[in-house]
Amino acid sequence: MFSQFSETYGAHFSDLLRKVARSLHAKLVCNRDGEIVYRNEMSQSLLAAKDGLIEINGRLSSLHDVDTRNLRRAISDVMEIRKSDGVDYVALTLNRGFDGGFLEVLIEPVLPPSSQVRLNDPDRILAIVTAAIRPHCVTTRDDVLRDLYRLTQAEARVVGALVNGCSLTQIAEELKVSKNTIRSQLQSIFSKTGTSRQSALVNLILTGVAVEHRPARGAGNQPDEPGPTSDFP
Repeated sequence: MFSQFSETYGAHFSDLLRKVARSLHAKLVCNRDGEIVYRNEMSQSLLAAKDGLIEINGRLSSLHDVDTRNLRRAISDVMEIRKSDGVDYVALTLNRGFDGGFLEVLIEPVLPPSSQVRLNDPDRILAIVTAAIRPHCVTTRDDVLRDLYRLTQAEARVVGALVNGCSLTQIAEELKVSKNTIRSQLQSIFSKTGTSRQSALVNLILTGVAVEHRPARGAGNQPDEPGPTSDFP
């Protein structure tokens, strides 16, 4: 398998593996089918502990069937990312096996030097999967988002989902609308918030006054009082 990707990425492949190995985060390199091509020491510990992520027959999986399907679909989807949408990653949350908390997962495509390979042979594209334990759940206040940024109710719900790590596909399924509708709403949100990428949007919201942080579920805390919020899903 290494030879296949070495041919696609050339010298960049060795650089990629070194970068992953030196990372202080749990990082894995996977192909389109979720097969693990490389893992660093942190991710190996995570897999060994079965803390949200596990390995089944060489493929990256989760403790729950639904999470595994979402994870593998996200890895496949990231190969089709269109940068014109202002999107350069897929993020999602997985259930952990210990305290009922969550594992945050960020999946990013690794573009080979030749764009022609990306267009003609997506099976030769790799993705970097980064995982981290989420210390808090995030609840966004729809009313504050609407007042601050003039968002519609639907747009506020999309923002609430994004800051909690949902992918565009997950949001579309949850809201029972097309993915194109979510993309259109995202472009409107970018315009109203003065951002152009999902990462910048999430950072803006998380550092603002429209969010409430609370300990992750399963940590022995009582839930917050209900209010005009988006707790998605």
